[in-house]
Amino acid sequence: MLKNKQEKYMGLYTPLAGKLSAFCFSKTHSREEAKELVSETILASYENFHSLKNDTAFLCFLFTIASNIYRAKYKRNKRFVLAEPVIFDELLDESVLQDDKTDIRILYEALDKLPENQKEAIYLFDIIGMNQKEVAAIQKTSVINVKLRIHRGKNRLKEMLDDKQIFTVVNSEPFNVLQES
Repeated sequence: MLKNKQEKYMGLYTPLAGKLSAFCFSKTHSREEAKELVSETILASYENFHSLKNDTAFLCFLFTIASNIYRAKYKRNKRFVLAEPVIFDELLDESVLQDDKTDIRILYEALDKLPENQKEAIYLFDIIGMNQKEVAAIQKTSVINVKLRIHRGKNRLKEMLDDKQIFTVVNSEPFNVLQES
């Protein structure tokens, strides 16, 4: 029985490990804190795995747990940060052209200027690739609010980036920021 639970959990978790790592890093802005948040999320999600009713909701289940742990633990410093400029270049693999890295850096810096709820909604929807219903569950709001946050955030980004003429789109596959080089 226990082995089946472990196998099922690992079968669901393994393909999503990179997305969870990227999400935790975007929340904490620190590799060490992100590793700790990932560990706590894995533990809590495994302990509560029995409450998951639908395997397709596992990513939402993980992100909700990570968000709740983050809110409880880091209440004083709730700033959602997408990337630290000093380590940004090392997060992108070598196949990304330097001009594209610059465009991505500018985009992420603009994202950091958005309100936290808009930034998180855009990150989860457009970069991680979650659907709006999953984002709503994580943010504990309605789908309509998520749509508004994404729409307003994108409009604000367009205003901020219009004069910079950025044409590159960020790769929709998240990178695993916690892997050791």
